[in-house]
Amino acid sequence: MVGKLARFKDVSGTMYGLMEALAPGDMPRMPMPLGSHPKPPAGAICSLEMYAADGAETARFFGELFGWGTLATMPQYTAFDPGAGIGGVFQSHTPATPAVAYIYAADVGAKLTEIDAAGGKRMGEPMRIPGMGCFGYFKDPSGTAMGLIGP
Repeated sequence: MVGKLARFKDVSGTMYGLMEALAPGDMPRMPMPLGSHPKPPAGAICSLEMYAADGAETARFFGELFGWGTLATMPQYTAFDPGAGIGGVFQSHTPATPAVAYIYAADVGAKLTEIDAAGGKRMGEPMRIPGMGCFGYFKDPSGTAMGLIGP
């Protein structure tokens, strides 16, 4: 299903990949599962967080080149919506973590316990943000950092 692959860096130096693929149909949009938005199935990658030193410049870059919608949401955060597939945020506070994929979990605390038991390692305790959801972070056995989002 894959034709051509290419990689590029954005204005902040974060690396992205482009893929020319033969998709079986249009890719549905998956809104971030925060607040009252619909929730994806447990285990689905549901949001991305990408480092961008300058959110406005990165928003312009992706808007002009790919037609992404963007919205400055909080200091150091710009939400992005590619119009199909998974959206997320550009963040300017943690350059040491250029990209984090978030997985949806019905119970973030319980899933972190399962991750620890399976050989992963939690990175702190779950954090609840009122009106948004619960967040947790972990490293898989190879050391890759990822996040969890839950209700």
